[in-house]
Amino acid sequence: MSDDDHPSHQDHPPIPASPQVLSGICDACGKEGVDLYKVSLGKDFFNRTYDRLSHTEDLHPKWFCSPCSLEKGYQRDVRSIHQELEKLVANGSSLLSEETTLLHAISHVEKIEKYVKKGRKIHVLLPPREVGLLLIELQQVLAARLPTEDTQH
Repeated sequence: MSDDDHPSHQDHPPIPASPQVLSGICDACGKEGVDLYKVSLGKDFFNRTYDRLSHTEDLHPKWFCSPCSLEKGYQRDVRSIHQELEKLVANGSSLLSEETTLLHAISHVEKIEKYVKKGRKIHVLLPPREVGLLLIELQQVLAARLPTEDTQH
């Protein structure tokens, strides 16, 4: 995995002190004898804080290998973008209301789609179909906003 693909890259601000276990079994893909990370702190696509450490439901923390921790970050982004898309479609009030944010979200989901389509054979945390459908929905929303030839005259 390249540094550009890791969650600490510019699309994911640095995750403060991600706890690491030296070696174990990944809770997502089941790989044994790999370095593990607990993805509990960070920011989502909209730069909102993600903190599972202080939630009571994190009684059984999951530990991920490096590729799965990257995928977990992408999963969080896909979920937050999808939630904002649902708000936008339902009532128009969303962080995706601004065209620049919508375009950035489309670009980010395109990047995630490229990631899930290459490399690993099985994506346990983020199915490629889910990413592809989100991308289609985002593009449809953008297309509906663009002026047509009829409205330009």
